[in-house]
Amino acid sequence: DGPDGARAAVAMARLGVELGATELAFGALVKAMGADGDIDEYLTLADLVPALIGEGAEARGPALRWVASVRAAADKPYSSVGPALLRLAGRVAAALGDPREEAVLLIQAVKRASDDDALIDEADRAVSALGDEALSRAFDAVLPPSRKVEALLHLAEQHERDGQDELAIEHLERAISSGDLRPEAHERATRRLRTLLHQKGRPEDADVLLRDHLDDNEHALVAFEAAVRAKPDVASRRPM
Repeated sequence: DGPDGARAAVAMARLGVELGATELAFGALVKAMGADGDIDEYLTLADLVPALIGEGAEARGPALRWVASVRAAADKPYSSVGPALLRLAGRVAAALGDPREEAVLLIQAVKRASDDDALIDEADRAVSALGDEALSRAFDAVLPPSRKVEALLHLAEQHERDGQDELAIEHLERAISSGDLRPEAHERATRRLRTLLHQKGRPEDADVLLRDHLDDNEHALVAFEAAVRAKPDVASRRPM
């Protein structure tokens, strides 16, 4: 029992996957959850999800039952099911073709680890893809929208530092389009996004972004007109 017992059971589950023994793998995961449902090692199996599920309806049965057992355990008061286990169960649910169950499990995970930017991003993608208003409200009840955009901005900064500009652009675009940024943060994010778009050879997109920003921000338009008066050649770049 305890964390060490759960880690040993996760290792047994990995062995089961390698042997093609799906029943053994999920049986080990059930034992792991019973020993300790809140260890990080559950996510070490994430890349093995396709092999864990197997092929055919008969092979998928254990996976379906296991996902249901994780959901049931997570719904109990004072549950010991942690975010790593919920994320793994969410990925299994997604691989089984149940994106709604994936989103529900990820919302539960965020409830337990609201400081994890990558987890918030994963949950936001899953919820947004469904367009389900009830799920969106459930997500907002667990995580304030301001925290969601904060996570997106943190990830954008991280991706930019790592030289992953396209990912940085994507996260900035999502943060800006959310409508949940404060004016100062919106201004900074827009400026950063325009710079990245220019660096990636996408000046047209940068111009569209500027036009939208000026349309939405009267103060920015006043500043632009002041710049035109000070430097007339700026007028040629004014969005139409």
